Amino acid sequence: MDRHEDRGSLLSRAAEALEEVRNAVVRSSQASKIRIDATFLRRDRDHLFRDLGRKVFELAEAGELALTEDLFAALEPIRELSRKLDDHDKELAEVEG
Repeated sequence: MDRHEDRGSLLSRAAEALEEVRNAVVRSSQASKIRIDATFLRRDRDHLFRDLGRKVFELAEAGELALTEDLFAALEPIRELSRKLDDHDKELAEVEG
């Protein structure tokens, strides 16, 4: 093999290596975009679950939604926190006069 063939073979291998690197970068970029999109979708779903939970709580408290005993009992921590928040709001109103 002469120098010209060596150079051609070397350039060919370098081009193949660069193509592999380019493909890896493209795949990595695509994977990153999919991960970011999934993160936003999860956030949106979590907001919808939060809103649904708030609506279920409000309907149950208003007596407009029948829940099983265990689900109704699961609302108690929310009721307790709501009472504490009401107490804090009253205390703040008194302090601010």
